[in-house]
Amino acid sequence: MRFALDAERIVHLRQSVNAPELRCYAEASSQQAQELVSPVLSALAQRLSMPVPGS
Repeated sequence: MRFALDAERIVHLRQSVNAPELRCYAEASSQQAQELVSPVLSALAQRLSMPVPGS
């Protein structure tokens, strides 16, 4: 899945090919990209009622 938050920020979610994982990538300025991944994964985990890795 690809989510365009605006013209400069994009988040990609995809299933891992070789592991039972969901991968999350962000396209934005370096600092913004780092700040996007964690809240997106947290919101997704909340909706799926799953623990967030690293929390």
